[in-house]
Amino acid sequence: MTVITWLQGGSDPNNGANFETIREWWGKLSGKEVILAQRLIPESGEVSQINWEPQKFDDQLVMYNAEIRGITLYWQKSVSGEERSFTPYKLVLDTT
Repeated sequence: MTVITWLQGGSDPNNGANFETIREWWGKLSGKEVILAQRLIPESGEVSQINWEPQKFDDQLVMYNAEIRGITLYWQKSVSGEERSFTPYKLVLDTT
């Protein structure tokens, strides 16, 4: 398993390269069906405790125009749809 992590303002010497790898992966999601699931980090800070099982507010869609500008991730739910975005503090990509 290869996990690539980017942290906003991170001091890891690979932080910039990791971000570029994640940027490329995100861009390749255009035209693919995905499930967008956002979860709050528990007060304990233990991300391993997050329940990633499907939940009511998860969004299944075909993603269009997926791109990263600055550190903000953008996408559309349809070709002519409204642009959506979020700006993360941390991104983790599990390449498996």
